[in-house]
Amino acid sequence: MALWSPMSARQQKSYDQLCPLAMALDHVGDRWSLLVIRELLGGPARFNDLGRALPGIASNLLSNRLRRLEDSGIVERRIVFGSSAYAVTELGAGLRPVLEALGSWGMRIGPLPTSEPSPVRSARSAAMGLEAVLQHGQGPDEELIIDLLVDTEHLTVTIGGDRPATVRAGLPGRSHALIATTLNVLATLPLNGLPQGALSAARGDRSARLALERAIMTALDAMESLVDEGC
Repeated sequence: MALWSPMSARQQKSYDQLCPLAMALDHVGDRWSLLVIRELLGGPARFNDLGRALPGIASNLLSNRLRRLEDSGIVERRIVFGSSAYAVTELGAGLRPVLEALGSWGMRIGPLPTSEPSPVRSARSAAMGLEAVLQHGQGPDEELIIDLLVDTEHLTVTIGGDRPATVRAGLPGRSHALIATTLNVLATLPLNGLPQGALSAARGDRSARLALERAIMTALDAMESLVDEGC
């Protein structure tokens, strides 16, 4: 599939190197672009949703980044529940393992000494990180779909069975349980672990809470071992 077209190439700077990394950065190397993609990997989002989740980005800059990502075929517009929203395309979804690997590396190197990083602002922002954590964990034998209420937002968490864990923004079509937690818990999981009582079962199969806790705890243990081994 060709990445470049006359429309996608207009007004875009390029490294002009026949190198896969340079060509990738031609499309997603602008400041904020990868964070926009991080948001949309959690599920479709409206323009205002993205603006709230990315404090510090001006509206005109967000519009520019979305337009460039659309031109490159990474993002597209869809109608979701009667509203116009942005979503990753199949090409954009292919960036998930790249961002997960970059995020894991970021956990090891930490923030800049001169920065004062603030926690993520939405459950959507934390969705990809939670999914990356859960994929290191041990889920139940049978697939379990959980409606995770994060303050006032919903994430659909699927763990167990033969498929990798997934976390997506929005209400599930069906779920085995409703479990409540806070954004602060999700945003600080890699640093603080899972505090006792951080997950509470609000509806449905109460064993689902134990299964999710176990998946998170085994994942954090596995991730800590990888860091200790220098992997």
